[in-house]
Amino acid sequence: MITPSHHRVHHGRQEIYIDKNFGGTLVLWDKMFGTFQREEEHTPVQFGTDQPLGTTNVFWGNLIPIFRWMGVKIEAPVQGKYRISNLHIVVHGILLFTIYIQYLLMELNGTYTDRLIVFCIGIAGTIGLGFISDQKLWGYRLNLLASTLLVASYFTFFRMNDLIFEVMLALLMCSNLIMLLTAIEEPLHQKTSKEAMGMKA
Repeated sequence: MITPSHHRVHHGRQEIYIDKNFGGTLVLWDKMFGTFQREEEHTPVQFGTDQPLGTTNVFWGNLIPIFRWMGVKIEAPVQGKYRISNLHIVVHGILLFTIYIQYLLMELNGTYTDRLIVFCIGIAGTIGLGFISDQKLWGYRLNLLASTLLVASYFTFFRMNDLIFEVMLALLMCSNLIMLLTAIEEPLHQKTSKEAMGMKA
């Protein structure tokens, strides 16, 4: 079985740990294909990547490595200056998680179209939250627009009369609107000084 130690190795950035321990449950596959690596006492695992992406946006975080692999030079987007509280990001993430739970529940008795619209709402929200992490005002607007269109489509064409799910959608839309309305413009010099303090720590 994969242990916490094995999984730590998978996220290590030292040469000895790169591209190791891919198994999610069983270590058997890594031993078969030569990708197994124990956690070495003399080499404590340092988490991260050997080529930092410079972004917390999940959209770019997934695309940049593919472009690099294809030989296309692409830089991470420059960070904007519109911030919201970390607490709001956490709350919004939990609301998105409930949408994915609904999707999993629909695997049992939901139709294909029901699952498709719920999945699209969830994935649009996840990508939207990624663009919000770029701290650009258009990211907040795009997130609200995409969510509004998908939720409107749900109520117009795909409504399932599931009260709990529809309450979650209403809360998600309120959260999107509040994020847009409460985004605070942070002066560039203030942000730079915070980053410098983080680097010193």
